[in-house]
Amino acid sequence: VDKNSHAQAHPQSAYRAEVDRLEVHSLMAVPLREGDRRVGFVAMTRNRTPFPYTEGDLALLEDLAERASHALTRVRLGEARRAALTAEREARVFAERAADRTSRLQRLTAALGGALTPNDVARALAEAGSGTMGAAATLVWLLDGSATHLGLVAHEGHEPSTLEEHGRIPVDAALLAPVAFRRREIVLVGHGDGIPPAHAGVRPTSPFAAWAAVPLCDGARGFGVFALSFGETRSFSDDDRRFLETIARQCVQAIERARLFEAER
Repeated sequence: VDKNSHAQAHPQSAYRAEVDRLEVHSLMAVPLREGDRRVGFVAMTRNRTPFPYTEGDLALLEDLAERASHALTRVRLGEARRAALTAEREARVFAERAADRTSRLQRLTAALGGALTPNDVARALAEAGSGTMGAAATLVWLLDGSATHLGLVAHEGHEPSTLEEHGRIPVDAALLAPVAFRRREIVLVGHGDGIPPAHAGVRPTSPFAAWAAVPLCDGARGFGVFALSFGETRSFSDDDRRFLETIARQCVQAIERARLFEAER
């Protein structure tokens, strides 16, 4: 396209003024295609030499555009393949995690079926909790007879110093486990950001990088609390929260059965 034809095809005064300013006198444009679909174009202008573009120049640009179109197609296909592989990996991870959690719940249910006392329930929970969601350690407290303290009944993976320090905790202590017990809600700390604003002033109950404190309660009645400790910072999903709630619900039911059994003996 020469300068005059190009200017007539684009009568906007601002555009024509820009073409005049750049002294463009010849232009070529070739579409980029993916099959029958146009996805862009390549344009070249000439203003430094007095010679217009030729049919040979156009053929060269068309060849370049075709090569670029093929490259774009390969990139898009590669992106589609990578997206498919990512989705496949995520689906596999989700399925494996779901299978692992189902298996852990089944083993916990079997262990709780043989629990005759609340302490038996706590021990079964501590054993099942180790490795749950990648946890490195577990602590389980039950409310003592005074209803003012939580007594450590079972544990897995903690150093003796931790057990001594947290063997008996006041219910009103500024620690994650008592806070979860008092509020009757799960307290999750991860991301490496420290204690979230909702739990300001609460310090973790162990020297790990992430924690989950889960109350063992039935409405207003509280029986105890368990804590999972993780060796690395992590985030917690809604699915993680629901899984912990399921574990807690099974344990509460087992504690209530054990108490009834003790009362009948």
